[in-house]
Amino acid sequence: MTEMAWLLLGTGMVAASAGAANQIWERAIDCHMPRTAVRPLPDKRMNVFAAAIYTAFLGIVGTAILYFVFDAKPAIAGVTTWLLYVLVYTPMKTRTSFNTTVGAIAGALPVMIGYTAAGGGHIDATGWLLFGILAAWQYPHFMAIAWLYRRQYAAAGFCMSTTVDPSGKSAGWQSIAGSFAILACGLALCMIPEGVVGGIIASIAVASVCYPMLRASLHFFASPDDLMARKLLRSSLLVLPAILIVVTIRSLA
Repeated sequence: MTEMAWLLLGTGMVAASAGAANQIWERAIDCHMPRTAVRPLPDKRMNVFAAAIYTAFLGIVGTAILYFVFDAKPAIAGVTTWLLYVLVYTPMKTRTSFNTTVGAIAGALPVMIGYTAAGGGHIDATGWLLFGILAAWQYPHFMAIAWLYRRQYAAAGFCMSTTVDPSGKSAGWQSIAGSFAILACGLALCMIPEGVVGGIIASIAVASVCYPMLRASLHFFASPDDLMARKLLRSSLLVLPAILIVVTIRSLA
């Protein structure tokens, strides 16, 4: 099995463990939302003990793979991701809309698992700019989801920007801020490798692929409704892989 396969397996197991732990924590709340009521625990297809064993197995084995196949750096990044997602982000979801920021950090930290496994350091600018892209991307992406499911979130007792501010203006400006942050991180990444011409071309490409999501964010802020939210969601799904392809090509050129 190649190192890439081991990396994907270890990272995937840690991420799956965090997701499973989240579902154990929120099993009662999930009963109140149609989109989550069919999960194994609220639907009674699995008991809590079995879920806990499954969660522990995935987390322990995934972390062990990252540590023994690579070294302590990716393993530390994985454990930090798990702790932040499960013990900080999850309980915050019913207490403050600031949970989105913590969730964005937890959701972006796996980038550092891959970066450090490839030989990068915890303080390298490149790794943190990649982290910045993924963290910032989660704002327009999740704000669109939070709007579309705002009534379900409110009924379940989740504290999201769209439940705290039903007008959608808070979700809108956060989407705009996230879109600009993605653009800034992408442009900075384009400038790190040597070559002015390559940096300029890559920067133009980054600006081009970010434009649809920025435009959708502006439209969502101006007119927050389901149609605009769906357009923002679709654009976010296209922008992330596109910008990562651009910066990857730039680093290899």
